[in-house]
Amino acid sequence: SALLSGSFRISGSVQLSGSGVQDATVRIIRQSDNTSAVTQSASDGTYVFNLVSGSYHVMTEYTSGSINYNSLSQWDVGSV
Repeated sequence: SALLSGSFRISGSVQLSGSGVQDATVRIIRQSDNTSAVTQSASDGTYVFNLVSGSYHVMTEYTSGSINYNSLSQWDVGSV
C-alpha cells in the first residue's frame, strides 16, 4: 500500500482487561482520500504502521471464541 511507504509512524497497543491482545485486527484509513491499510497486533498487543504524513482514522477488532470486540474508533490521529 502507498500508505506504508512513509517515514511517519502510528503505533499503539491493543489491550483487553489490562493484557495485550495478540492477532487483533488494526485498521487505519487516511482521511484525505480514504486509502486504508490493515495489520495484526503482535503477541504483546502492540502494532506499528510506517506511513506517509497525514490524519488517520484508527480502529481495532478482535474475536475470542464467539465474542466479538470492537474498539472506539479514533479520528484525526496524526502520524509522527
